[in-house]
Amino acid sequence: MKKKEVPQDEGLMEGRFEDVCYALDENGNYVAVLSKGWKPKTDAMLQAWEVVHEKVEQVRQYVLAGKISPIAYWAPLITIVDINN
Repeated sequence: MKKKEVPQDEGLMEGRFEDVCYALDENGNYVAVLSKGWKPKTDAMLQAWEVVHEKVEQVRQYVLAGKISPIAYWAPLITIVDINN
């Protein structure tokens, strides 16, 4: 991809952060270029966060039902714990 073709779509961070991408300059050399975002990447990240939110909500429901400890809601491992077993 050429330097001027690096996507500048709205990203998840709404302009607060930028990604470093590598693209070709006018001389064919790779250079670091900042990108505000890329729609396909943003869509994939949003989809991944939806899964995380669904799992957190499932854990919350188990806590509210008294099936598991409230610690499970706050534990950082909830994303890898399969509560369906």
